[in-house]
Amino acid sequence: MTNARVTAHAIELYRELVAMHGKPGADVWEEDGGQRRHYLDIGQELHVLLSRKAWDEAVADTFGCTTPPHWMKKDERRIASWWSAYEVRVALDNAIAE
Repeated sequence: MTNARVTAHAIELYRELVAMHGKPGADVWEEDGGQRRHYLDIGQELHVLLSRKAWDEAVADTFGCTTPPHWMKKDERRIASWWSAYEVRVALDNAIAE
């Protein structure tokens, strides 16, 4: 796995991100009545807390997937980053399940 540490705060942020993901308003900006900025801020805070680099794939980018998107197939660095984010997501899912 990556150098990510699954802390209580990371689990709290992840729970909130999961709860918001796919819900109405998560993709609508606040000035239009949504919560897009809040969703992105939570994702960014989690990204930093997990010691992921700016160029690394976000944990939320793996939601609903078990393999990297097909458009990544020729970019080995992005594929590796996606798998790393996926491993972190699985660890966070397991931590929530405990």
